[in-house]
Amino acid sequence: VAHATLDAAARAYVRGDAAAARRAVARASDAEVGDDDLVYAALWLTLAERDRKPSTDGVAGRALASIRDDGSFSGKLAAWGLGRTKDADLLASARTPTQRAEAAFYVAAAQRVAGDATLADAALRDVVRSPQVDLVEVQIARDLLRGAARIVPGGVPAGLAIP
Repeated sequence: VAHATLDAAARAYVRGDAAAARRAVARASDAEVGDDDLVYAALWLTLAERDRKPSTDGVAGRALASIRDDGSFSGKLAAWGLGRTKDADLLASARTPTQRAEAAFYVAAAQRVAGDATLADAALRDVVRSPQVDLVEVQIARDLLRGAARIVPGGVPAGLAIP
């Protein structure tokens, strides 16, 4: 369940589909997906909602608020997503190369949504060049930088259900 909902939330964020991201986060919350997975889906939903400015039903905020503030990086990401910490604090709290790449991605994505595309895109390019090639954030950064070229035309095949 965790992998499918994370994948659905990531794809929804890249497409700018806040409604689909909201459904993925709600499913993840209902399935009691662990904090280490839920935080990412909730952040992607938060970013999608900020970008598209649709009305929100609070799913992302509730999901982020449910994550334990136990000093873990997931807790630090959730606090940042809730606006309880600043970008510099999130970046400073990242200890491992993976955490640094993740923190850089989320700060850049938030800057992009706030309208600072030049600075944000430069930071996203740094994330793409990160040695952490297995991170979903690296792939999302690539997709965001591709712009409209990231969308593959065509619909979902008949009878195929997307989680």
